[in-house]
Amino acid sequence: TFLGWFFYEMPRVVAEVKRFFDLFPEEERRQLLEQGWTMDTAILTWPAGKLSDAPPLLASVHILFAEAIFGIGNWVDALPFPPVADPKKIQQCFDSSKYLPIQGLEAFRRIRKYVRRISRNGGFGFIDVNTVVVGLLKDLKPDQLEVGEANYMNIESLEEFFCSIMGWVRFFRSPILPIVVLKKPRLDNGMFRLLFLYNPFCYATFWNPKCTKVSLKRIRSMARTVMQ
Repeated sequence: TFLGWFFYEMPRVVAEVKRFFDLFPEEERRQLLEQGWTMDTAILTWPAGKLSDAPPLLASVHILFAEAIFGIGNWVDALPFPPVADPKKIQQCFDSSKYLPIQGLEAFRRIRKYVRRISRNGGFGFIDVNTVVVGLLKDLKPDQLEVGEANYMNIESLEEFFCSIMGWVRFFRSPILPIVVLKKPRLDNGMFRLLFLYNPFCYATFWNPKCTKVSLKRIRSMARTVMQ
């Protein structure tokens, strides 16, 4: 059962969280644990479409997860609109191939602006790895790019871009938790600068738009994903 898997993996998850905090110098760790901190608005990825005859109260699992983790209204999508404006079938609600490269570029610029703000002001940033956005960049035309963006067509991941171009350092990576943490030195005012890059919430729900039924075999093969 899900509950059984939860308790089976819980000691390993707690150990990973402890390992994360143990990476900080003692004084920084004390401040992290004792002080109250405000979470920056999280950046998700893109919203699923909704059929016109869908129940009016039908809610996206991404939104439910985001509100439970980050708070109501404390998140935005990198791509602010569904891939198909008026989907006629369920597959179109999740067909991210319909996004255009220029839309991916606009989303990437939003993410870049968000990260620059945290670099400048400090804080804790939470960003979906946004593989769809990064994948769209490779099909851009040179005349769509501004000065300083020539390398965008070769970006492999947000993590690689933040570290190689924006000066962030890989601080924590877990084989269990679906997250990578990047870090910059604290500001003179003591503010921490941390970026949490996380895998999409759909990994936790076993969601595949081509297969709405989940077999026991599939669930077992993804047991640890329950913790995500």
